[in-house]
This record gives sequence, structure tokens and C-alpha cells, in this order.
Amino acid sequence: MRNLSPEGKALGFRIHAVAFVVVMALLVAINVLTGAPYWVQWVLPGWSIGLLNHWFFVLGPGARWKHHTDTGRSAADWRTPAQKEEQPDRQ
Repeated sequence: MRNLSPEGKALGFRIHAVAFVVVMALLVAINVLTGAPYWVQWVLPGWSIGLLNHWFFVLGPGARWKHHTDTGRSAADWRTPAQKEEQPDRQ
């Protein structure tokens, strides 16, 4: 997914959002028709968090963040100087 173009990532988010709306409308209708207990109240916030995270990292502020593997640096380069002294690089 990291190699997709920005347009491809935005399309993926739009598909996710449409699926969310359609499925949630269906689940709400089923839950209302079947009556209590109203379990859809747990599905809605859970999936909403997932959709919000998808937006954040595709279209929101998180879209500008770069993962450390994108820089070509190894994980060892991200250690603090104290950590490097405690555990020097292995050869």
C-alpha cells in the first residue's frame, strides 16, 4: 500500500467510506427491526475509529509523515546515544 499513488490511496479511502456507510445503514436497519439488545452501538464506534485512522494517514496530517524505512536508515540509526552505548551495533 505504501507504493500507491496519492490518487490510489484516496480511492481506497473513498471505497472504505462508501462500504462503511452502506454496511452501517444495513446493520442499523437489521438491529432496529430485530429490537433490543442494540448491539450496533458497539460496531459503529469501532469501525468509525478504523475509518478515522484511514483518513488520517491517507488524506489527513498523517499522510505527510514518513516511515523510517522510507529514509533508507536502519532501525539502529533511530536509537538514542545512550541506547547506542548500551548496545553497540553488531558486526
